[in-house]
Amino acid sequence: MHRLKSNLVWVALMFWVGIAQVYWQLGPHIASYSNASLHTSAYEVLKGLTLLGSDILILLLGYFLSQRSHRESTIIKAWLNALVLGVLASVLVALSTNQLAKVTVFHIDFFNATFPLLRNTYPLIFGSLLGLILTAVINDQKFIWRRPALISIWLLIIVPLFWTPNIWGWTSNHLTLFYALLFVLGANVKQGSYHRKWLLITGLGLLITVVLQGIMPFMSIDGRTTSRFTTPTNIFTVLAAYGIVKITVNHLEQPNWRSLYSYLTLIENTALLASVQLIVKLHNAYGSLKEGIITIIFLLFSLACSYVWCRLSTGNFAKRHLQRIDRFTGQSADEQLQLIKQRLNSWMPNIILGIISYLIAALSMLLMNDGFSVSPNVDATYNIFAYTFGQRELLLLFTAFLIFAVIKFIQALTNRYWIGLISVIAISAVFVVANHEKNVARNEPILPADLAMVRVAKNLFGMVDGIVWIVALVTLMILIAVTVWLEKTHPLRNAVGG
Repeated sequence: MHRLKSNLVWVALMFWVGIAQVYWQLGPHIASYSNASLHTSAYEVLKGLTLLGSDILILLLGYFLSQRSHRESTIIKAWLNALVLGVLASVLVALSTNQLAKVTVFHIDFFNATFPLLRNTYPLIFGSLLGLILTAVINDQKFIWRRPALISIWLLIIVPLFWTPNIWGWTSNHLTLFYALLFVLGANVKQGSYHRKWLLITGLGLLITVVLQGIMPFMSIDGRTTSRFTTPTNIFTVLAAYGIVKITVNHLEQPNWRSLYSYLTLIENTALLASVQLIVKLHNAYGSLKEGIITIIFLLFSLACSYVWCRLSTGNFAKRHLQRIDRFTGQSADEQLQLIKQRLNSWMPNIILGIISYLIAALSMLLMNDGFSVSPNVDATYNIFAYTFGQRELLLLFTAFLIFAVIKFIQALTNRYWIGLISVIAISAVFVVANHEKNVARNEPILPADLAMVRVAKNLFGMVDGIVWIVALVTLMILIAVTVWLEKTHPLRNAVGG
């Protein structure tokens, strides 16, 4: 029964956090009021109470996760889970509709899922993981500055009360560092019997927060500071959350970590949020009640998906890889470094293939232009490099993947590494040059219809200068010689399997 109650509390908290993460991003009409009125005050108080859930969750994660012994393994597993599930969700969203451009720029959402740590779009997940690293350092017995470090964290949270709320840049999704510091505070929560004291602190924190959020619309001169205290970084919100955790932590058990982090991945995934925003836009469901219903349905869907994903991750295939991670993290640093070097050496042939495939894809796109600027629209002009590696990065990666797959297919057929690589490079070079020349001449690339010209290939070849034929034949002979030499001196028969 105690376990059931604990699980119900965790599920309720997950819904609480989900509402804060999803509902307000949909822009309900309730959020369109910014003038001084009781309606605006009620909106600020309601939003502030929902944001309280995120602080409570991070503090609880700090308390329970810091007790785990295999911290390195936890960090790696959580990151891989966010990567795989995030990319899978983004791909499924992309395949489900072609109207995402109405609400988002999809390639940005895809990269947010592919590089979640670098792009800072999963603040709850990576705030907790960064906090776990900081906790390992601060709570180490050899670290003599533990108490000053904890006091400094509290001071950092207090400072915005007297200056601008975003003095540290803790706004919107840029909350990873704040949640990491909050995680450290949660890791240092001590069980105690001072319930009355913390009930008083929690009550005062909530009361002050509600009062400040309620009066700010009337105190703001131009409306820009109406939401000054409606943030998860507000010191009074943090105090209230800390008090709630202090009181309830004795009555909770460890949650299902896989299910919890899978759920957080889904509700923070920008591609999934864009799909929900698209539903709202297409059905004109901007009413507060309609968006609330859509939010609840999405959260129930995310909860169910996280449960299914958790069950799938306990299969034999996932278990083998998770056990390998546990064995890796259980070794010493020197052994881990040696194992990483061995893995890199075994993967190096495929890494080289990936780099070459990307270069071929980039060159083919760059050489499609006859200048250093491109105008895909009448109202926009881009530098060719910025356009290729910025606006068309997702297409570039897809092209590189296709080239990589063709090389691996040839290698699988011939069981020869260099034959597959050099043959694709040679064919790609021919097509890149031919595309460039035709684009310069007729402002179009080689099209499938051009293959019909094979019937008059003799006439076409007669138009080519003899010097070009000589250079082409010499180049072909050199490539054949290089391929034979590499196959004899540097054979890589096992490269197909990586």
